[in-house]
Amino acid sequence: MWEERDGNMYLYNPQSDCYFDGTANTKTSELAKKEKAPAWESQCIDKEKNLYLFKIKDSGNYLNSYSESNTGLWTGGASDANNIWKVEEATSISVTIPANCFVAACYPFAVTLPEGINAYTVSRQATINYEGSDYDYAILEEITEETIPACAPVIYSGEAGTYSLTIVNDESATIANVNLLKGTTLKRSIDKGTFLGSLTSVNVAGTTACIKSLSTSTQIQANKSYLLKEDVNNAELLYLAIKGVHTGIDNVKHKNNVRLYDLKGNVVDKPECGHIYVTSDGKKVLIKR
Repeated sequence: MWEERDGNMYLYNPQSDCYFDGTANTKTSELAKKEKAPAWESQCIDKEKNLYLFKIKDSGNYLNSYSESNTGLWTGGASDANNIWKVEEATSISVTIPANCFVAACYPFAVTLPEGINAYTVSRQATINYEGSDYDYAILEEITEETIPACAPVIYSGEAGTYSLTIVNDESATIANVNLLKGTTLKRSIDKGTFLGSLTSVNVAGTTACIKSLSTSTQIQANKSYLLKEDVNNAELLYLAIKGVHTGIDNVKHKNNVRLYDLKGNVVDKPECGHIYVTSDGKKVLIKR
C-alpha cells in the first residue's frame, strides 16, 4: 500500500512493517525499514485509462509486474508494458464462503461486513465432549466491533455464497477479543508441520468444518489466517465451534497443560506481576505478587 509522508510516497507492506526497495532487473523486491525506505514518484501516462508508472526517485528503477506472483524492479519506463499499472479506487472486496460455511481471511485494509456474514477470532483451544465423545475444538468468538481492522486475522462465517465487504479508511479500528489466529497479506513460506492452515469440510462433532495441518505443505496463500500449532497444544486438527452456538460448548474438559496468553493472543511463557492474561481454557487471570 502507498503511504504519504513528508511530501513523499513510500510503498509499504503492513504485514512485515517494511517498505519496498531493491535493485533493477530483479524479480523480487527487497524490504527496508522505515528509516531506510526509498521515496517513490508516480507518472500518469494515460489519464483517461488511469495508467501510471511508479519509480524510486533516487535509482530511477520502476515497479514491474513479472507475473501474478512476482513483483520487482526494472528499467525501461513505459517501453516495458510490465512497468505500466492501471490504478483504480478499491471500495469493496468479495469473499466467497464455501458449503462448509467458514473461510479464513486477513486483509491489508479495514472492512465492514454486509448482512448475513459474521467475523470471528479463535479465542482458545478446548476439548469438548460431544454426544459421548471427546473432540478438540477451536473456539470461535464473534467480533462485535463494526469494523474489522486492517491485517486482522479472522474467520468469516455465513451461508454459502459470495459477499461484498466494504473497504473503509479506519486506522483506529481494534478488536477486543483474544485472538490466537495469525495472518499474512502476502504468500509466504512457513516451517512444514508447524501450522494449521487448511479449512476442510467435515460432518462430525456437530460442526461443518475443521482446520488442520497439512504435513507436506509449507505455503500459506496471501490474505489468509492460520494457527500455529504451538499456540493450540500442538493439535493436528481442530473442529470449529462458535461460542454460544455449538451444542455442548459448556462441557469443556480442562487439561493440565493450561497455557497463558496476553490480550492480543500471544503465548506468554514468563507472565509478569500486575498483568492480566487469558488461559487456554478461557479464564482471565491477574498475576499477583
